[in-house]
Amino acid sequence: MAEIPVCQDCCQIVRIAKDGSVETHSSDPYGERSCESSGLLSGRVADIVAASALRAHPVSQDRMRPLAPRRAAASGGPPRRPTADPDAMPAPTWLPKWKGGSLASVVLPASGWLGVWIPGLSSPTQAIRVQNLTQRNVTSAWDARMECWTVNNQHFLAVAKSLMRTHKMILVGREYNPREKCTASCKNARGPLCTCSCQAKHHGGGRWMANWSVAGEFGSAVNGRAWHWMVTSTA
Repeated sequence: MAEIPVCQDCCQIVRIAKDGSVETHSSDPYGERSCESSGLLSGRVADIVAASALRAHPVSQDRMRPLAPRRAAASGGPPRRPTADPDAMPAPTWLPKWKGGSLASVVLPASGWLGVWIPGLSSPTQAIRVQNLTQRNVTSAWDARMECWTVNNQHFLAVAKSLMRTHKMILVGREYNPREKCTASCKNARGPLCTCSCQAKHHGGGRWMANWSVAGEFGSAVNGRAWHWMVTSTA
């Protein structure tokens, strides 16, 4: 008998597209909202993608599948949520905490790619989830210095918005130069990429942060370099 694909996040029966991705589906039987696993890779396709991650950050073989069939919950009770992944990646050591805990984070260094860390996921699963955060299956790469998976920084807004949709709050960090003055060219810029003292808040009047709610801001030094941090959610 053919195996029926079941989502490990919401326990709903799903359809698998020809490219191996899970088709969009609701996270509950009433179809009120889309499950966050919609669009992720499944089965053997996920294993192929995850295999490249193992060369950079090995984990046990039985933790490679982001979506795996599971038994239905006992009748009379709600579906059981997945247990914590014993191979979950720890937060990067240089990443600050918020109120004693680690938040899903997106970080913009002055040079190099955008860093992303998501709590509770193993390294291979993080690699797949980071690729899918942009909804474009972009290339991700492991950065040993940043201790996380990275993507091109042009995807900053897409990644930040996707994380805010699936997490109550996220941590957004950027490296900047406090001695770099905010000039007219900076103030006339519209995007979120900036290393000057304004931290891109003057870009386009800050409209790139539309619908962001900032719960807190603070600074830190990482290897002698200044970083600015915001704890944000959707307004």
